[in-house]
Amino acid sequence: MIKELVLFIAILLIVMMWLYASSSKYFDFVGFKRDMHKQPFPTWLIDILVIILPPIEIITAFMVAWPKTRRMGLLITEVLMAAFAIYIVAIMFNFFPRVPCSCGGIFKSFTWEQHLIFNLFFVAVGIIGLLLNKAPENNNIQKLKIENDHKNISRAKSG
Repeated sequence: MIKELVLFIAILLIVMMWLYASSSKYFDFVGFKRDMHKQPFPTWLIDILVIILPPIEIITAFMVAWPKTRRMGLLITEVLMAAFAIYIVAIMFNFFPRVPCSCGGIFKSFTWEQHLIFNLFFVAVGIIGLLLNKAPENNNIQKLKIENDHKNISRAKSG
């Protein structure tokens, strides 16, 4: 019961985070695009990121929410949040000449340290989700193994 509740809370937090992050970009798309173009990346990459980041965040939220795609959604969450965390650490160590924040909503007011804590928190929440989420493919393999064991036991008793 407690595992299911913790998993539910982890899923809820991740889904809300992705939906908030993507919607804040769409609600101020002009500002998001402008801020993204201040990033220390090539323009061609920024143009692609502006187009694909919000939909990826929305798709990831729905993948996490839906049991059949939850595991993949949690893995995508881990990759994205870890990548963002690495980027933040690089900023904190002055790896880039300029460090604008292209986040929307309340995230825009975060310091880099707060961004890092936020991202690491969600990396931890994603790990908890992965650990508590039962992989359907593993469950099916386990069921087949148990069925085969029962068949072998029955054959041994009758033979």
